[in-house]
Amino acid sequence: MGYVDDAFDKMKQAAEITKGEQALAQSRHRRIRDKLESLWEIDRTFLTGSYDRHTKIKPLNDVDIFAIIKDGGAQAPYRNQQPNAIVDALAAALDAHFKNVESDGSAVRVSVSDDEGEASFEIVPAFDNDHGDYDVPDPDRGRWVRSNPEEHASLTAAMNSDCAMKWVPFVKMLKSWNSEVSSPVPQSFLIEVMALSLVRLPFGRYQDEFATFVGNLMDNVAGPWSDPAGVGPQVDELITAHQRDEMRGAAEHALRLAEEAISLEDEGEERKAVEKWRELFGNRMPRP
Repeated sequence: MGYVDDAFDKMKQAAEITKGEQALAQSRHRRIRDKLESLWEIDRTFLTGSYDRHTKIKPLNDVDIFAIIKDGGAQAPYRNQQPNAIVDALAAALDAHFKNVESDGSAVRVSVSDDEGEASFEIVPAFDNDHGDYDVPDPDRGRWVRSNPEEHASLTAAMNSDCAMKWVPFVKMLKSWNSEVSSPVPQSFLIEVMALSLVRLPFGRYQDEFATFVGNLMDNVAGPWSDPAGVGPQVDELITAHQRDEMRGAAEHALRLAEEAISLEDEGEERKAVEKWRELFGNRMPRP
């Protein structure tokens, strides 16, 4: 393995969620679940989102929890109200029991503190529907929408398998780059949606795949980017023209740096190549 390959491999390893971190997230989830079930009539809860799809990057914050409201329970009438009503009511119910409680789109964000520190979770109230998935409130769109997180996880697992288990680490690299450059792609989930569409088999070196991805992103920022599960709204529906311009500009800059790094590697200047990659990934890419 070359110096650059080693740097990418170490970045991949550093981004992996450890068993201890998983256990801590699950313990905190149980704490939230127990309190939530004491306040509302909840059928079940489960960890979902990028945590469940294994595409979460560190630090392990904003972990998604789906809270399925019990059919016929005291909170069931919220299903027939405006979507902000249930989110605001859930925030009010949790406010006395957790830190930094706030409504955030479809979810309520809460902070949980323990001996290991503090972490945030996003609780999404949802209802089972007749389609076998879920109805979730979407105050930003002013309507209820369908969601199928299990199908998202299944699609991710299948793509990762097709890519010899390299797709999930690659998505984490894309998210790391996005975070390093002030998040020009405004939704973490949108990066995954793009990667499902833009990555082609066979999956090659991370260096080349990154350059190809940002090059394709430049040409495809206009979308549309549909829900991979085929049930929810267009993922990029609320993204503005200005935000798309920012995505295009960031992708263009990233492509230039990636091409320079690949050229340095081809010329045998592997240490200089890693320093060039670090302009994109920062300290998330350790020096071998």
